[in-house]
This record gives sequence, structure tokens and C-alpha cells, in this order.
Amino acid sequence: MTNKAKSDNFDFSVAMQELQDITDYLESDTVEIETAMQKFKRGSELAKEIKTYLQKAENTITSIRASFDK
Repeated sequence: MTNKAKSDNFDFSVAMQELQDITDYLESDTVEIETAMQKFKRGSELAKEIKTYLQKAENTITSIRASFDK
């Protein structure tokens, strides 16, 4: 899957909920090491995607604000 296709299908709310679910699992008392490693990897991927999404949103807002300042 290309980065463009990934971003077209990105749902911020779903990603945040999945990341919260992973965090809850990793903070729980019943963590299996193999599952924890898989979830940590997925959580890291989600965090990166969320960060990219938020940076794009910030850039869009900055661009819109700049167009009003002209």
C-alpha cells in the first residue's frame, strides 16, 4: 500500500481508539510478551501515522490563516 493510499483511508478517531486500546492492554496486569511486542509495534506505527496526520492538519490551518493575512 502506498503512502497516498494509506492517508486516503486514514481515520483519526479510529486510530486514536486503537492506540488507546493498545495502551490499555500494555498497562494491564495480564500481558503476554509476544502479544505485547506485536501491539507495541502496531502502536508505534499508529503514533507515527497520527503524528503525520496532525502535522498535515497544522500545515493546512497555517496555510488557511496565511491566506487571510494577505
